[in-house]
Amino acid sequence: MYLSKHLETFSAEIYKNYQGVNPIEIITNYHFIRDAKVFYIENGEENMLFPDSYKNTISKIKAKSKNTFKVEGFEKYDEWISTVCNFKTEEEYIDCHFYWGKEGKSSFISHTDPYDVVILMLSGTKKMVFSDEETILNPGEFVYIPGNKEHYADNLTENISLSFGIRKYYKNIDLKLQSLQMAKDASYNSIC
Repeated sequence: MYLSKHLETFSAEIYKNYQGVNPIEIITNYHFIRDAKVFYIENGEENMLFPDSYKNTISKIKAKSKNTFKVEGFEKYDEWISTVCNFKTEEEYIDCHFYWGKEGKSSFISHTDPYDVVILMLSGTKKMVFSDEETILNPGEFVYIPGNKEHYADNLTENISLSFGIRKYYKNIDLKLQSLQMAKDASYNSIC
């Protein structure tokens, strides 16, 4: 089964389980802040909320309350979403980002992803704009975006959505990282 079909199969169940989620509880979750997974989006660009302290980060969130927020790696913190994302192939795996979109703001600038994406609306309304069409997403609806298709999103109302990326595993290790690991191993072996 293709991973996008897997997500489509679960979309109604995901919507049912998460339609009442409180975005404030997600965005201010200590674990997300501690692990630097919370971003605010301004002028279509992502800006990380550095966790200098939980209290200071909460203050930053309040100061940016009119902005759209994104939480990366949602599948690593939510057990049920993790089970949906745990369906994988030898070539691909699924990750999930949580978006809390604010009316009149963009969720992201026009871009392409090198992998397929499925966006599921949990609440509110969002307009997805592609080079050849526009799609309005309402609660419970989803859109499949094939890799390398240019798109952006405008928030027509305050909304919550989940973005599932169908990513490919890296097959070739970066040579710089490989060299660093070899140097680290050589240093460790010389000590022993």
